[in-house]
Amino acid sequence: MDPRLRPHNTYLYAACVALAACLAACGGSTPTPTPSTTTAPPTASPTPSPVATLAGIEFTLPSGFFPTGLVAGPDNNLWVSEYAAADSGGAIAKVTTAGVATNYAVPSSAAAGPITLGSDNALWFPFEGANGAPSVNMGRISTSGVVTAYPLPNTDTDIVSIASGSDGNLWYLADGVDNSGDSALRAFSPTSESIVANLALPMATYGTPGSMVSNPSGGSLVIATSGSPGGLLKVTPSLTPTASFAYQAPVSDTGTFSSLAVGGGIIWGLYTSPSGGTSAQQLLNVNESTYAVSYISLPNETWDPGSPGCSPGYCPLVFAGPIALGPDGNLYFWSTDTTADPKGVAVGVVAVSQSGELLAFYNAQSLAGASNEGLVVGPDGKIWSANSDGRDSSCCLIAIEPAGKSPATRPKRR
Repeated sequence: MDPRLRPHNTYLYAACVALAACLAACGGSTPTPTPSTTTAPPTASPTPSPVATLAGIEFTLPSGFFPTGLVAGPDNNLWVSEYAAADSGGAIAKVTTAGVATNYAVPSSAAAGPITLGSDNALWFPFEGANGAPSVNMGRISTSGVVTAYPLPNTDTDIVSIASGSDGNLWYLADGVDNSGDSALRAFSPTSESIVANLALPMATYGTPGSMVSNPSGGSLVIATSGSPGGLLKVTPSLTPTASFAYQAPVSDTGTFSSLAVGGGIIWGLYTSPSGGTSAQQLLNVNESTYAVSYISLPNETWDPGSPGCSPGYCPLVFAGPIALGPDGNLYFWSTDTTADPKGVAVGVVAVSQSGELLAFYNAQSLAGASNEGLVVGPDGKIWSANSDGRDSSCCLIAIEPAGKSPATRPKRR
Protein backbone atom coordinates (compact mmCIF):
# COMPACT_ATOMS: atom_id res chain seq x y z
CA MET A 1 0.00 0.00 0.00
CA ASP A 2 1.33 3.41 -0.92
CA PRO A 3 2.01 5.12 2.42
CA ARG A 4 0.69 8.37 1.01
CA LEU A 5 -2.88 7.04 0.94
CA ARG A 6 -3.05 6.11 4.58
CA PRO A 7 -5.71 4.54 6.77
CA HIS A 8 -7.72 7.22 8.54
CA ASN A 9 -6.18 6.80 12.00
CA THR A 10 -2.51 7.22 11.09
CA TYR A 11 -2.09 10.45 13.05
CA LEU A 12 -3.68 8.98 16.15
CA TYR A 13 -1.69 5.75 15.96
CA ALA A 14 1.56 7.71 15.88
CA ALA A 15 0.40 9.76 18.85
CA CYS A 16 -0.54 6.63 20.76
CA VAL A 17 2.86 5.04 20.18
CA ALA A 18 4.52 8.12 21.61
CA LEU A 19 2.05 8.15 24.49
CA ALA A 20 2.64 4.52 25.43
CA ALA A 21 6.39 5.05 25.43
CA CYS A 22 6.08 7.50 28.29
CA LEU A 23 3.10 6.13 30.22
CA ALA A 24 5.31 4.66 32.90
CA ALA A 25 7.68 7.58 33.33
CA CYS A 26 6.22 10.87 32.10
CA GLY A 27 4.23 13.39 34.09
CA GLY A 28 0.72 14.08 32.80
CA SER A 29 -0.75 17.33 31.61
CA THR A 30 -4.08 18.36 30.16
CA PRO A 31 -5.12 21.41 28.15
CA THR A 32 -6.09 24.63 29.88
CA PRO A 33 -9.78 25.06 29.02
CA THR A 34 -11.28 28.27 27.68
CA PRO A 35 -13.59 29.37 30.56
CA SER A 36 -16.53 30.31 28.31
CA THR A 37 -16.67 27.04 26.44
CA THR A 38 -15.16 24.24 28.49
CA THR A 39 -15.07 22.50 31.80
CA ALA A 40 -11.74 21.61 33.36
CA PRO A 41 -10.25 18.16 32.71
CA PRO A 42 -10.63 15.99 35.81
CA THR A 43 -7.86 14.00 37.42
CA ALA A 44 -7.00 10.50 36.28
CA SER A 45 -9.33 7.60 37.03
CA PRO A 46 -8.48 5.45 40.03
CA THR A 47 -7.11 1.94 39.56
CA PRO A 48 -10.01 -0.10 38.21
CA SER A 49 -11.64 -3.19 39.58
CA PRO A 50 -11.89 -6.27 37.37
CA VAL A 51 -14.38 -5.68 34.58
CA ALA A 52 -16.75 -7.80 32.54
CA THR A 53 -15.51 -9.49 29.39
CA LEU A 54 -17.07 -8.44 26.10
CA ALA A 55 -18.13 -11.41 23.97
CA GLY A 56 -17.14 -11.34 20.33
CA ILE A 57 -16.55 -13.38 17.17
CA GLU A 58 -13.59 -12.82 14.84
CA PHE A 59 -13.92 -13.12 11.06
CA THR A 60 -11.41 -12.93 8.23
CA LEU A 61 -11.62 -11.14 4.91
CA PRO A 62 -10.91 -12.82 1.55
CA SER A 63 -7.35 -14.13 1.45
CA GLY A 64 -4.62 -11.52 1.25
CA PHE A 65 -6.80 -8.44 1.86
CA PHE A 66 -6.63 -5.99 4.76
CA PRO A 67 -9.17 -3.32 5.79
CA THR A 68 -8.63 0.43 5.46
CA GLY A 69 -12.17 1.51 6.34
CA LEU A 70 -15.51 0.23 7.62
CA VAL A 71 -19.09 1.50 7.37
CA ALA A 72 -22.58 0.10 7.96
CA GLY A 73 -24.47 -0.02 4.66
CA PRO A 74 -28.12 0.69 3.88
CA ASP A 75 -28.62 -2.96 2.89
CA ASN A 76 -28.06 -4.45 6.38
CA ASN A 77 -24.48 -5.40 5.52
CA LEU A 78 -21.07 -4.09 6.54
CA TRP A 79 -18.86 -2.58 3.80
CA VAL A 80 -15.07 -2.67 4.08
CA SER A 81 -12.50 -0.85 1.93
CA GLU A 82 -9.35 -2.93 1.45
CA TYR A 83 -5.83 -3.12 0.15
CA ALA A 84 -4.04 -6.28 -0.92
CA ALA A 85 -0.69 -7.63 0.17
CA ALA A 86 2.26 -6.26 -1.86
CA ASP A 87 -0.02 -3.52 -3.28
CA SER A 88 -1.38 -6.04 -5.76
CA GLY A 89 -4.85 -4.50 -5.84
CA GLY A 90 -7.63 -2.83 -3.88
CA ALA A 91 -11.17 -4.04 -3.31
CA ILE A 92 -14.40 -3.39 -1.47
CA ALA A 93 -15.89 -6.20 0.62
CA LYS A 94 -19.56 -6.66 1.43
CA VAL A 95 -19.79 -8.54 4.73
CA THR A 96 -23.00 -10.03 6.08
CA THR A 97 -23.71 -9.98 9.81
CA ALA A 98 -22.84 -13.71 9.74
CA GLY A 99 -19.32 -12.72 8.65
CA VAL A 100 -19.59 -13.90 5.03
CA ALA A 101 -17.50 -11.60 2.82
CA THR A 102 -17.82 -10.94 -0.92
CA ASN A 103 -15.03 -8.99 -2.60
CA TYR A 104 -15.53 -6.54 -5.48
CA ALA A 105 -12.35 -5.55 -7.29
CA VAL A 106 -11.53 -1.86 -7.73
CA PRO A 107 -10.14 -1.46 -11.29
CA SER A 108 -6.53 -0.29 -11.70
CA SER A 109 -6.18 0.13 -7.96
CA ALA A 110 -3.44 -0.52 -5.44
CA ALA A 111 -5.40 0.52 -2.35
CA ALA A 112 -8.83 1.79 -1.35
CA GLY A 113 -9.01 4.45 1.36
CA PRO A 114 -11.62 5.41 3.97
CA ILE A 115 -15.26 4.68 3.08
CA THR A 116 -18.57 6.43 3.78
CA LEU A 117 -22.27 6.17 2.92
CA GLY A 118 -23.39 8.74 0.35
CA SER A 119 -26.72 10.55 0.06
CA ASP A 120 -27.50 8.27 -2.91
CA ASN A 121 -27.28 5.14 -0.68
CA ALA A 122 -24.11 4.03 -2.42
CA LEU A 123 -20.71 3.61 -0.75
CA TRP A 124 -17.97 6.13 -1.63
CA PHE A 125 -14.22 5.84 -1.16
CA PRO A 126 -10.96 7.26 -2.59
CA PHE A 127 -8.42 4.92 -4.16
CA GLU A 128 -4.96 5.27 -5.62
CA GLY A 129 -3.62 4.07 -8.94
CA ALA A 130 -1.95 0.71 -9.37
CA ASN A 131 1.81 0.15 -9.06
CA GLY A 132 2.41 3.36 -7.15
CA ALA A 133 0.97 5.60 -9.87
CA PRO A 134 0.25 9.12 -8.60
CA SER A 135 -3.33 9.11 -9.88
CA VAL A 136 -6.13 9.16 -7.32
CA ASN A 137 -9.81 8.50 -7.92
CA MET A 138 -13.12 8.77 -6.13
CA GLY A 139 -14.83 5.40 -6.19
CA ARG A 140 -18.51 4.59 -5.94
CA ILE A 141 -19.91 1.12 -5.35
CA SER A 142 -23.61 0.32 -5.40
CA THR A 143 -25.06 -2.22 -2.99
CA SER A 144 -25.23 -4.60 -5.96
CA GLY A 145 -21.45 -4.36 -6.36
CA VAL A 146 -21.11 -2.07 -9.41
CA VAL A 147 -17.93 0.04 -9.13
CA THR A 148 -17.47 3.41 -10.86
CA ALA A 149 -14.34 5.60 -10.75
CA TYR A 150 -13.92 9.36 -11.11
CA PRO A 151 -10.51 11.14 -11.26
CA LEU A 152 -9.36 13.43 -8.45
CA PRO A 153 -6.47 15.95 -8.37
CA ASN A 154 -3.10 14.18 -8.44
CA THR A 155 -2.04 16.08 -5.31
CA ASP A 156 -4.64 14.20 -3.25
CA THR A 157 -2.56 11.10 -2.58
CA ASP A 158 -3.05 11.25 1.19
CA ILE A 159 -6.79 11.29 1.87
CA VAL A 160 -7.33 10.84 5.60
CA SER A 161 -11.10 11.25 6.02
CA ILE A 162 -14.31 11.35 3.99
CA ALA A 163 -17.87 12.28 4.97
CA SER A 164 -21.21 12.83 3.29
CA GLY A 165 -22.14 16.50 3.66
CA SER A 166 -25.56 18.00 4.34
CA ASP A 167 -25.45 19.38 0.77
CA GLY A 168 -25.36 15.86 -0.73
CA ASN A 169 -21.71 16.12 -1.77
CA LEU A 170 -18.81 13.93 -0.67
CA TRP A 171 -16.32 15.96 1.35
CA TYR A 172 -12.81 14.68 1.86
CA LEU A 173 -9.63 15.81 3.62
CA ALA A 174 -6.38 15.56 1.68
CA ASP A 175 -3.13 16.03 3.56
CA GLY A 176 0.23 17.12 2.14
CA VAL A 177 -1.17 18.82 -0.96
CA ASP A 178 1.82 21.16 -1.29
CA ASN A 179 5.51 21.36 -0.36
CA SER A 180 4.62 22.88 3.02
CA GLY A 181 2.58 19.84 4.06
CA ASP A 182 -0.68 21.78 4.11
CA SER A 183 -4.11 20.16 3.80
CA ALA A 184 -7.21 20.80 1.71
CA LEU A 185 -10.91 20.12 2.13
CA ARG A 186 -12.67 19.38 -1.15
CA ALA A 187 -16.23 18.52 -2.18
CA PHE A 188 -16.97 15.95 -4.89
CA SER A 189 -20.42 16.18 -6.47
CA PRO A 190 -22.07 12.87 -7.41
CA THR A 191 -24.30 14.88 -9.77
CA SER A 192 -21.62 16.65 -11.81
CA GLU A 193 -19.03 13.94 -11.12
CA SER A 194 -16.41 16.57 -10.36
CA ILE A 195 -14.82 18.70 -7.64
CA VAL A 196 -17.21 21.58 -6.87
CA ALA A 197 -15.58 23.17 -3.80
CA ASN A 198 -12.04 23.57 -2.55
CA LEU A 199 -10.84 24.98 0.76
CA ALA A 200 -7.14 25.35 1.59
CA LEU A 201 -6.25 24.51 5.19
CA PRO A 202 -2.73 25.86 5.87
CA MET A 203 -1.04 24.06 8.74
CA ALA A 204 0.09 27.32 10.34
CA THR A 205 -3.52 28.51 10.56
CA TYR A 206 -5.48 25.32 11.23
CA GLY A 207 -3.02 22.66 12.40
CA THR A 208 -3.13 19.15 10.92
CA PRO A 209 -6.70 17.90 10.30
CA GLY A 210 -7.72 14.28 10.75
CA SER A 211 -11.14 12.91 11.72
CA MET A 212 -14.25 14.58 10.23
CA VAL A 213 -18.01 14.19 10.83
CA SER A 214 -21.17 15.90 9.64
CA ASN A 215 -23.01 17.58 12.52
CA PRO A 216 -26.77 16.79 12.41
CA SER A 217 -27.43 20.09 14.19
CA GLY A 218 -27.06 22.70 11.46
CA GLY A 219 -25.34 20.46 8.93
CA SER A 220 -21.80 21.78 9.39
CA LEU A 221 -18.72 19.63 8.93
CA VAL A 222 -16.65 19.29 12.11
CA ILE A 223 -12.95 18.50 11.78
CA ALA A 224 -10.57 17.47 14.55
CA THR A 225 -7.21 19.14 14.06
CA SER A 226 -3.97 18.72 15.99
CA GLY A 227 -0.78 20.59 16.73
CA SER A 228 -0.62 24.29 17.41
CA PRO A 229 -3.23 25.51 16.67
CA GLY A 230 -5.49 22.57 17.40
CA GLY A 231 -9.10 21.89 18.30
CA LEU A 232 -12.32 21.56 16.31
CA LEU A 233 -12.90 23.29 12.99
CA LYS A 234 -16.37 24.13 11.70
CA VAL A 235 -17.10 24.32 7.96
CA THR A 236 -20.53 24.96 6.45
CA PRO A 237 -20.87 23.04 3.17
CA SER A 238 -21.16 25.42 0.21
CA LEU A 239 -19.47 26.14 -3.10
CA THR A 240 -17.33 28.76 -1.31
CA PRO A 241 -16.66 27.21 2.12
CA THR A 242 -14.77 28.90 4.95
CA ALA A 243 -13.30 27.41 8.10
CA SER A 244 -13.37 28.70 11.67
CA PHE A 245 -12.56 27.19 15.06
CA ALA A 246 -15.69 26.07 16.87
CA TYR A 247 -13.29 25.26 19.71
CA GLN A 248 -9.60 26.16 19.79
CA ALA A 249 -7.21 24.78 22.37
CA PRO A 250 -4.64 27.12 23.96
CA VAL A 251 -1.71 27.91 21.64
CA SER A 252 0.66 26.14 24.05
CA ASP A 253 -1.30 22.90 23.66
CA THR A 254 0.17 20.67 20.94
CA GLY A 255 -1.99 17.66 21.74
CA THR A 256 -3.96 15.49 19.33
CA PHE A 257 -7.70 15.95 18.76
CA SER A 258 -9.12 12.96 16.89
CA SER A 259 -11.72 10.22 16.47
CA LEU A 260 -14.97 12.16 16.20
CA ALA A 261 -18.36 10.44 16.45
CA VAL A 262 -21.88 11.87 16.67
CA GLY A 263 -24.82 10.66 18.74
CA GLY A 264 -27.44 11.79 21.22
CA GLY A 265 -26.87 15.49 20.66
CA ILE A 266 -23.16 15.14 21.39
CA ILE A 267 -20.02 15.10 19.26
CA TRP A 268 -17.63 12.69 20.95
CA GLY A 269 -13.88 12.90 20.46
CA LEU A 270 -10.52 11.86 21.84
CA TYR A 271 -7.79 14.15 23.16
CA THR A 272 -4.23 12.88 23.64
CA SER A 273 -1.69 15.03 25.44
CA PRO A 274 1.88 15.09 24.09
CA SER A 275 3.20 14.95 27.66
CA GLY A 276 2.11 11.43 28.53
CA GLY A 277 1.27 10.41 32.08
CA THR A 278 -1.73 8.60 33.53
CA SER A 279 -4.18 11.38 32.63
CA ALA A 280 -2.82 11.92 29.12
CA GLN A 281 -6.00 10.85 27.32
CA GLN A 282 -9.37 12.52 27.71
CA LEU A 283 -12.83 11.96 26.28
CA LEU A 284 -14.27 15.06 24.59
CA ASN A 285 -17.97 15.83 25.09
CA VAL A 286 -18.97 18.55 22.60
CA ASN A 287 -22.49 20.00 22.51
CA GLU A 288 -23.81 19.71 18.92
CA SER A 289 -25.50 23.11 19.04
CA THR A 290 -23.20 25.32 21.11
CA TYR A 291 -19.87 23.48 20.66
CA ALA A 292 -19.21 23.80 24.39
CA VAL A 293 -16.47 21.29 25.24
CA SER A 294 -15.99 19.18 28.36
CA TYR A 295 -12.94 16.99 29.03
CA ILE A 296 -13.69 13.67 30.78
CA SER A 297 -11.04 11.37 32.22
CA LEU A 298 -10.60 7.99 30.57
CA PRO A 299 -9.45 4.90 32.48
CA ASN A 300 -5.71 4.41 32.15
CA GLU A 301 -5.46 0.67 32.82
CA THR A 302 -7.52 -2.49 33.13
CA TRP A 303 -7.15 -5.52 35.37
CA ASP A 304 -5.62 -8.68 33.89
CA PRO A 305 -7.17 -8.79 30.40
CA GLY A 306 -5.16 -11.91 29.65
CA SER A 307 -2.14 -10.26 28.09
CA PRO A 308 1.03 -12.20 28.95
CA GLY A 309 3.08 -8.99 28.68
CA CYS A 310 1.20 -7.17 31.45
CA SER A 311 2.32 -7.30 35.04
CA PRO A 312 1.58 -7.43 37.85
CA GLY A 313 -1.95 -8.04 36.63
CA TYR A 314 -2.64 -4.56 35.26
CA CYS A 315 -2.36 -3.47 31.63
CA PRO A 316 -2.26 0.16 30.46
CA LEU A 317 -5.02 1.26 28.09
CA VAL A 318 -3.93 3.35 25.12
CA PHE A 319 -7.06 4.57 23.35
CA ALA A 320 -6.87 4.73 19.58
CA GLY A 321 -10.18 5.65 17.99
CA PRO A 322 -12.39 5.72 16.15
CA ILE A 323 -15.22 5.90 18.66
CA ALA A 324 -18.52 4.06 18.34
CA LEU A 325 -21.60 5.01 20.36
CA GLY A 326 -23.27 1.70 21.10
CA PRO A 327 -27.01 0.96 21.20
CA ASP A 328 -26.58 0.61 24.97
CA GLY A 329 -25.47 4.25 25.22
CA ASN A 330 -21.87 3.31 26.04
CA LEU A 331 -18.77 4.34 24.09
CA TYR A 332 -16.41 1.86 22.45
CA PHE A 333 -12.73 2.37 21.62
CA TRP A 334 -9.83 0.32 20.33
CA SER A 335 -6.89 0.01 22.74
CA THR A 336 -3.70 -0.27 20.74
CA ASP A 337 -0.34 -1.73 21.73
CA THR A 338 3.33 -0.87 21.46
CA THR A 339 6.42 -2.72 22.61
CA ALA A 340 7.75 0.59 23.97
CA ASP A 341 5.86 0.21 27.25
CA PRO A 342 7.64 -2.17 29.66
CA LYS A 343 4.35 -3.37 31.16
CA GLY A 344 2.76 -4.22 27.83
CA VAL A 345 -0.53 -2.68 26.74
CA ALA A 346 -4.06 -4.09 26.75
CA VAL A 347 -5.07 -4.82 23.14
CA GLY A 348 -8.75 -4.96 22.27
CA VAL A 349 -12.05 -3.11 22.43
CA VAL A 350 -12.87 -1.08 25.53
CA ALA A 351 -16.39 -0.12 26.65
CA VAL A 352 -16.69 2.99 28.81
CA SER A 353 -19.68 4.92 30.07
CA GLN A 354 -20.37 8.45 28.89
CA SER A 355 -18.86 9.63 32.17
CA GLY A 356 -15.63 7.77 31.39
CA GLU A 357 -16.07 4.74 33.65
CA LEU A 358 -14.49 1.47 32.49
CA LEU A 359 -17.27 -1.10 31.94
CA ALA A 360 -15.95 -4.04 29.92
CA PHE A 361 -13.08 -5.23 27.74
CA TYR A 362 -12.70 -7.48 24.69
CA ASN A 363 -9.29 -9.13 24.72
CA ALA A 364 -7.76 -9.13 21.22
CA GLN A 365 -4.18 -9.80 22.25
CA SER A 366 -3.84 -12.15 19.25
CA LEU A 367 -4.03 -9.01 17.12
CA ALA A 368 -1.14 -7.27 18.88
CA GLY A 369 0.42 -4.88 16.39
CA ALA A 370 -2.79 -4.40 14.43
CA SER A 371 -4.11 -0.92 13.72
CA ASN A 372 -7.82 -0.21 13.92
CA GLU A 373 -9.43 1.02 10.69
CA GLY A 374 -13.06 1.25 11.73
CA LEU A 375 -15.41 0.83 14.67
CA VAL A 376 -19.14 1.03 13.93
CA VAL A 377 -22.50 -0.23 15.13
CA GLY A 378 -23.67 -2.86 12.69
CA PRO A 379 -27.22 -3.47 11.50
CA ASP A 380 -27.33 -6.35 14.01
CA GLY A 381 -26.70 -3.98 16.93
CA LYS A 382 -23.20 -5.36 17.53
CA ILE A 383 -20.02 -3.33 17.66
CA TRP A 384 -17.94 -4.14 14.57
CA SER A 385 -14.21 -3.54 14.56
CA ALA A 386 -11.94 -3.67 11.47
CA ASN A 387 -8.26 -4.29 12.17
CA SER A 388 -5.36 -4.31 9.74
CA ASP A 389 -2.29 -6.41 10.40
CA GLY A 390 0.04 -7.08 7.48
CA ARG A 391 1.66 -9.95 9.38
CA ASP A 392 -1.45 -12.11 9.11
CA SER A 393 -3.44 -13.07 6.04
CA SER A 394 -6.97 -11.71 5.66
CA CYS A 395 -7.07 -9.88 9.00
CA CYS A 396 -9.61 -9.08 10.66
CA LEU A 397 -13.20 -8.21 11.57
CA ILE A 398 -14.64 -8.60 15.07
CA ALA A 399 -18.37 -8.57 15.93
CA ILE A 400 -18.76 -7.72 19.63
CA GLU A 401 -21.83 -7.86 21.83
CA PRO A 402 -22.46 -4.49 23.55
CA ALA A 403 -21.73 -4.32 27.26
CA GLY A 404 -25.32 -3.46 28.14
CA LYS A 405 -24.54 -3.57 31.84
CA SER A 406 -24.46 -0.96 34.54
CA PRO A 407 -21.28 -0.59 36.63
CA ALA A 408 -23.07 -2.27 39.55
CA THR A 409 -23.11 -5.62 37.71
CA ARG A 410 -19.37 -5.80 37.14
CA PRO A 411 -17.28 -8.44 38.95
CA LYS A 412 -15.68 -7.43 42.22
CA ARG A 413 -11.94 -6.99 42.64
CA ARG A 414 -10.10 -10.22 43.24
